Amino acid sequence: MQRLKILIVDDDPHLVEALNLWLSKYDYEILTAENGDQALGILRSGKTIDLVLSDFMMPELNGLELLRMAKSSTELFSVKIVLMSNNADPEFRKRAADLGAVDFLLKTTGAKAITERIVGILSPGTVPAKLRENSANAQSMSQALVGLLEAVSACEGLPEATRSTLRSARILAGQLSAHIGQAAD
Repeated sequence: MQRLKILIVDDDPHLVEALNLWLSKYDYEILTAENGDQALGILRSGKTIDLVLSDFMMPELNGLELLRMAKSSTELFSVKIVLMSNNADPEFRKRAADLGAVDFLLKTTGAKAITERIVGILSPGTVPAKLRENSANAQSMSQALVGLLEAVSACEGLPEATRSTLRSARILAGQLSAHIGQAAD
């Protein structure tokens, strides 16, 4: 059986290395490019690429332009392309979806969470047991964090600035727990 090929396109070598490490655990063949121009060259070389995971903002040719060019090409139209960015602006997500991106991921979720999404895209309905277990553990830990923050907030004599920080942290921990719960489903 032929290994699935993923092309990671990003100008951040640390993220590329982290994604390569996580994705290679699933026996994917990983190719990399530093920008959209290099990625387009790889895509046009005739290699079968099962999924492109591309940064949104890069020098040379950005991910949005790479997506636009691939979807306007009869040879590359069927390639699955996922865009990712540090920018959570909903307009980025909308622009990516309008041009045919399979998904739009936030880099801030981390290489592990991005890997889980990629595995789900390439193998729909089959999230590996280890990923389900890790998601369940992460959800338990984030719920425990919410409880801990509530307990600390109940302590008397804390300055208002500390109470405010704890309220914010409790809200964020609750949102994280909900997000992890949705991802585990």
